[in-house]
Amino acid sequence: MKLTIKAKITFGFAIVLLLSLAAIVLLYLGLDDTVDHLDEMVHEDLVTINLIQDLRYKDLLLTDSVRGILLNPGDATGIKPV
Repeated sequence: MKLTIKAKITFGFAIVLLLSLAAIVLLYLGLDDTVDHLDEMVHEDLVTINLIQDLRYKDLLLTDSVRGILLNPGDATGIKPV
């Protein structure tokens, strides 16, 4: 079977085009999964980070109150309810 130059070039171009299209589809699917994973991670981890920051803040307030009591036991104005 003899193919002309035009047929060979067209066939080669079609193969490259199909492989490129398949690669784009695979990359899009992979990117979609990555976006879903990042959204899930942000929503779950953001709650955890906020809770940890709140816990650190309350610990800081408690440590400050204890430090105030240790430095000046007669003065109770430094005690703040948490």
